[in-house]
Amino acid sequence: MLTTDEIRAIQDPVERIRAVNDAIQETSALSSELASITRETVADMKRTMSYGRIAGALGISRGRAQQLAEGK
Repeated sequence: MLTTDEIRAIQDPVERIRAVNDAIQETSALSSELASITRETVADMKRTMSYGRIAGALGISRGRAQQLAEGK
């Protein structure tokens, strides 16, 4: 993926927009995959830990730990 500086340097506006759209698609796919990993990991943690302990370990609220496990 191109950096934002590389995208800004593209002279042709059509090509610049295409590069932006490509980066957005790549970023969106990465974001979805990372959310999936988070959900799976919190679910794995839940097998041996309470939401309270998970929250403490991650520095988040108990409710947020539960939301992460549920994919929200």
